[in-house]
Amino acid sequence: MGQEGMNMYDYELFGLLVSSAFHLPMLQQTKHQSAQVSIVAGKLDANSAIQVMPDVVSFSIPDLARFRISGGDTITVQLEEGASMHLLSLYLLGSCMGAILWQRGGMLLHGSCVAKDGKGLLLTGASGAGKSTLLNRLAGEDRAMVSDIAGTTRDTIEAMRNITKLMWNNPPVMVNNL
Repeated sequence: MGQEGMNMYDYELFGLLVSSAFHLPMLQQTKHQSAQVSIVAGKLDANSAIQVMPDVVSFSIPDLARFRISGGDTITVQLEEGASMHLLSLYLLGSCMGAILWQRGGMLLHGSCVAKDGKGLLLTGASGAGKSTLLNRLAGEDRAMVSDIAGTTRDTIEAMRNITKLMWNNPPVMVNNL
């Protein structure tokens, strides 16, 4: 799913193998042979209207890019001259990947999760609502779990409270069969 003659960057994101024509510096690169999702540069229709259909989502952000998300496996981007790569990354990892997951029958949730003995609790809510703070309280200690950088809380964090071991795990995942 790569583009001929272009450097492609490989990532694992939301449980999917992603190959991108754009470097996403907030993600750790991986190596894989076959991507499930491709992010490619391409020419798109000049229509700036938002289009949402089951197999195609398209939208335009002035002074940044036009986006077309199709088939649950391709994000095509027409980048505007002088566009912010940081802002592009935010749209790719947020709105565009959310559309990919939707096209695949899943959904993207913003939350924190704690699991113990095979059972879990997922807290969802807006940024700054206190999800991580509550989970820090449950662990009985403060842990550095929050950041404006996407993927910061992906790493597994272990905490001890008395003799009980809690396993904290907050990777971005795709939720199926809701």
